Amino acid sequence: MSHGAPPADTVDAPFWAGLAGGVLRIQRCAGCARWSWPPQWRCGACGSWEMEWPEVPMEGIVHALSWTRHPFSPGMVDKIPYPVLLVALPDAGGARLLGLLDGPAEGLAIGSRVTGFPQETPDHTALRWQLAR
Repeated sequence: MSHGAPPADTVDAPFWAGLAGGVLRIQRCAGCARWSWPPQWRCGACGSWEMEWPEVPMEGIVHALSWTRHPFSPGMVDKIPYPVLLVALPDAGGARLLGLLDGPAEGLAIGSRVTGFPQETPDHTALRWQLAR
């Protein structure tokens, strides 16, 4: 059962609905084509209220990373320490998204290429990353 979509009136609802449907959607202004993350109701560059949510590839480059040593949920107890990534999306104007690394971390470094995938959790659909092979 999917828990991935928040209430439809939240500014980021298209992001979560996209993940629940297996795609990554990032907000972009329909007026000036500027990417916007985190999402906003209105474009900060041109003031347009016309915001769109195009699908973008789940591919990125590790911009920053941190090793978490606290299990924030019961399901993470036997996974600590685990890497949390800040991933830049070249196909979305460099927008940066957080997510956990799933799979081996051997070779993980700033600048590593990663591919994303949606993963169901008890609470929602989350974006996870794997090192690109």
